[in-house]
Amino acid sequence: MTRRDLLGEGHGVLYGPMQLVVITFPRPEVPANLQTHLWKVQQNGLVRIMDAVFVSKNENADLSVMEGSDLDREESDLLGIMARAIFGYGTAGDEGIEEGLHASGEGVFGLSDDDLFEIADKIPIGSSALFVLLEHVWALGLREAVACSEGRVVAHGLIDIARLLAIDADSVL
Repeated sequence: MTRRDLLGEGHGVLYGPMQLVVITFPRPEVPANLQTHLWKVQQNGLVRIMDAVFVSKNENADLSVMEGSDLDREESDLLGIMARAIFGYGTAGDEGIEEGLHASGEGVFGLSDDDLFEIADKIPIGSSALFVLLEHVWALGLREAVACSEGRVVAHGLIDIARLLAIDADSVL
């Protein structure tokens, strides 16, 4: 198995860039406006929720975990295989790919249920956290346009508004 196979080109599978977002809330529920916005961007085809886990702790310190995904079982299994192989590559190079492929396929984001409950245990009483793995579907067309124009992406990343505001304009010019 090669890195090209892991990225899907060898299997005819193509995904957009993925981003893991972790959001905490001071209450044990996801705010309705966030749910509405996530639904809208999904419906508009901008993102796909690859995996989501919501963990909350009520006033009695009881933990609740809910999971969701836009993937069907086959896609979920394939993504899990790819993630395990990529984690294997990241820890042990080419030899780690095979080892990662044969690792346990249970859990979310490469985390076991025990890992999730350990994280959830650290959430303050009466609060919650949402872990969302988003696929940026909108970027697939951009990727195709770059490839058709013989372009190559040489760097990318996310910059939030706080970081932009912190940059001194004079130092950039």
